[in-house]
Amino acid sequence: MPHWLSIAVLIIAAYVIISVLLYYLQDYFLFKPEKLPSDFEFFMKINKLKNTISVRLMEHSSMVFILK
Repeated sequence: MPHWLSIAVLIIAAYVIISVLLYYLQDYFLFKPEKLPSDFEFFMKINKLKNTISVRLMEHSSMVFILK
């Protein structure tokens, strides 16, 4: 087997392994779970003029959804 071919196979194998690992672990990278207190209340504000919904998820973070 030529030297360049074994390097190419090694690179492709590493790429496939890393891709499969990232696929199955993407929830842990993207959505870091945080346990909420039992008395936590979600706050949602709907702005009909701008067609947006603002949701406060935690004290320091929020999300805005645009309605179409």
